[in-house]
Amino acid sequence: MPSIIVDSREAVNAPDIVESLRASFDVEIKYSESGDYLMGNGIGIERKTLTDFSQSIIKRRLWDQLEQLCNSFERPLLLLELSTPGLFTNSVYYTGIGPQERGAILNLIYSWKKLKFHYTLGRAETISFLKRSAMYAGPSKRIPIPKVVRKAASPDEIYKNMLMCVRGIGPKAANNIYRKYSNFTDLVQCSVDDLTSIPGIGVKYAKLLYKTLHGGRIE
Repeated sequence: MPSIIVDSREAVNAPDIVESLRASFDVEIKYSESGDYLMGNGIGIERKTLTDFSQSIIKRRLWDQLEQLCNSFERPLLLLELSTPGLFTNSVYYTGIGPQERGAILNLIYSWKKLKFHYTLGRAETISFLKRSAMYAGPSKRIPIPKVVRKAASPDEIYKNMLMCVRGIGPKAANNIYRKYSNFTDLVQCSVDDLTSIPGIGVKYAKLLYKTLHGGRIE
C-alpha cells in the first residue's frame, strides 16, 4: 500500500483530505518544515488555497517556501486549490484573482525549472489528484522528512544551523550546545564525553558530531 506523510499543520487545516486519503493509503501525520504531502519517489507537494497563495505573496514568504520545497524534494509540486471554476477555463483574467496572483502564477510556470505547478477546482479534485499522485509514487518503506536549514541572519544562527546539519541534532539540542560552547573553537576541542554531558545529546549522536568535527576520527 502506498504511503503518505501529511504535515501536522496541514492535517489540522484539512482533516477531510486526511480522512479521504486514509481510506486508501497508509497515512502518517508528522511535522514537516517543507511540503504538506510527502510521498515516495521523491515527491513533495505544497497545497495552497487561493487565499493562502495570496497571503504568501503579500507577506513575501511564497518564494522562500518554494525554494525550500525544491531543495528538499526531487519532484516538488505546488498545488493551487481554487474554490471557484474559471481561473484557467476563462484565461487568467478571472475576476477572483488579482494582478499579483496572475504574475506569480506566470512566474511559477516559466521561471521555475524544477518546480511543477498544478491547480484543482475544489476540494474533491484536490483529493483525487493527491490519490493519483500517491498511486504514481507507489509503495515506499521509508519517506524521509526533509530537514530545512534556513538562511541565517547572524553568525550565531549560522553556527546553530551548521549543528543542525548533523543527523539527530535538532533546534533544541543545537541551542543547548551553543549555550555551553558558544565558541566553535571550544566545541572542536570537546571530547565525546564532553558532548554527552550536554542535555539532549546521547552517546550515538555525540560520536557522530565528534566524527563530523574531526574528519571521521574518534580519539
